Amino acid sequence: MEKWKDLTWINSVHQVSDDGKVRNKFTGRIIKQSLSSRNYLKVGLYSNGKQITKNVHDLVITAFHGKRPASLIARFIDGNKSNVHAYNLKWGRFGDESIENFKVEKLNGGCCQNCETENSTSILNGVKLCDTCIGIEKIAISNLYAIIGEMIDSGIPAKSILERFDLHNSLVD
Repeated sequence: MEKWKDLTWINSVHQVSDDGKVRNKFTGRIIKQSLSSRNYLKVGLYSNGKQITKNVHDLVITAFHGKRPASLIARFIDGNKSNVHAYNLKWGRFGDESIENFKVEKLNGGCCQNCETENSTSILNGVKLCDTCIGIEKIAISNLYAIIGEMIDSGIPAKSILERFDLHNSLVD
């Protein structure tokens, strides 16, 4: 079931849904979306007689995930700027897309090196994995990057972090 929330940051008669639709809350009319020059979905909203253009993902993430924390930006979990569903958006650091969009090559057959199943095998960063294990691996790596980011933010030296996670020194430039 689609959920709608009021846009409260402006004197607005608009609402946004968790599916990325924007509507007039009194008439129910869906506002037409278009692509920005950077390929983000955008809408033109009116407040106090003036048109304001906003990126749809900014409206969705703010309505469903709260106000933007300092130093974070909206991230598309699947890397697709047109997928503005609330479940596909999160607050993250600039450059986090490298965490989420690993190079995955589909194979015709093969055996998963993790669980040894022989269905839907792919290569994720050089390792043969099934689709289930790829999803688990992406979550684990994403969580690891979040922990490392928090450690860096708290002032822990990069060398100490590398030693803590047994990572190679060539990862830090």
